Amino acid sequence: MTSNTERCEQLGLPDDADATRLLVRQAAMKIRDRCTKPHEPSEIGTQRKMPPGYEEADENKIQEKDAVLEYIRRVRDNRSWPLYIHGRPGVGKTSIAALMYSRCVGSALWLRADTFLKEIAFATTEELRTWRQKIRGTSCVFLDDLGVQAPTPQMLVALFDLLEDRKGKPLVITSNHNLQALSQIYETRIVSRLSAGATLWLDGNDQRRGQGDRLKIGGNK
Repeated sequence: MTSNTERCEQLGLPDDADATRLLVRQAAMKIRDRCTKPHEPSEIGTQRKMPPGYEEADENKIQEKDAVLEYIRRVRDNRSWPLYIHGRPGVGKTSIAALMYSRCVGSALWLRADTFLKEIAFATTEELRTWRQKIRGTSCVFLDDLGVQAPTPQMLVALFDLLEDRKGKPLVITSNHNLQALSQIYETRIVSRLSAGATLWLDGNDQRRGQGDRLKIGGNK
């Protein structure tokens, strides 16, 4: 029969009972910490797939990347929601939101603004209740391309409810319009709620322009 001393030697533990209990307790504490410590997303690794159409989004293509990432960290740490990202087409608004979506800890919901607001506008009472529960319970919500089309009264109500349901919670909205221009499309109470958080204005050249192939047939070269 193997003695306690021999077992301790085989396991690399000290023979002293108190010292052994201390080592076991320390090991248990480390396991507990790994299980309960909040998971922080890495700057490089992703948590989930990118939204459709933005699988190739790359943080290294972000203009003034360090300044943008630092601002997003500040928004997250200060809980300055919603984050409203605006700028002309092609400057990388949705790519930044997609990268944030991929790194969001917990559940995340990616919505195209026009499609979502139309769907909500025609939803039944039960469907609307389900949507609002989902929006309230999701860790991060992303609303892409707000202001593409003029909203109906029902769409205005849906957007107002979304902003109310996400008050103080992570919400990222992208748009081609700055808040002043958006006030010509949406009600003052909606624009006021958008401006209560943080705003990221991207000003630069259209990154899509000139990337496509071209072929000219006939005429002068």
